[in-house]
Amino acid sequence: MEKSVGILIASTICLFFLLGITQASKESQKPHFFVEGIVYCDPCRSLFKTNLSVPLEAAGVRVRCTDPKTHKVTFDMPSVTNSTGFYSVRVEGDHKNAICSVLLMESPMENCNETPCGKLDYETFNVTLTNNKNNDNNNGNIRRVNDFYFFAKEASPKCKQEFKNMQDIPKLKHMIRCGPFTYM
Repeated sequence: MEKSVGILIASTICLFFLLGITQASKESQKPHFFVEGIVYCDPCRSLFKTNLSVPLEAAGVRVRCTDPKTHKVTFDMPSVTNSTGFYSVRVEGDHKNAICSVLLMESPMENCNETPCGKLDYETFNVTLTNNKNNDNNNGNIRRVNDFYFFAKEASPKCKQEFKNMQDIPKLKHMIRCGPFTYM
């Protein structure tokens, strides 16, 4: 009898151990993404990179996903840029049913802290955070968004010469999307 109880206890322990391994395996298979980009100070107020543009260290960005029906926030992660203006935000899970955006939040430079959206709105870029096979942006787990720009309070006098020196003035690759920061 004692031997049967010992075997039963050992079997139960092994079963729970195997269930734990299975659960851990499922958690490690949970998708994750890295939302990446760069934030610049735009001394020419042009919305494209020039030789005068400066990467901003410690600029604030935020990745936020909301449910389109309830407007409930399903993911929210702030981040700051490094010394090269680069940020990378790790996002856990598949957010195929959510609207996800990267928001430009704040500049560390007092003389370069204006956005094209004004003071009450935030410049944003939508980002797809799913591994859905129908997703055209399925390039592994890296999601690169367009560069963000804070404007200098006044355009630098050097910009006129900079534009003359440029062979091609870039066309805007994106429409500026501004929106209030409503879902806290």
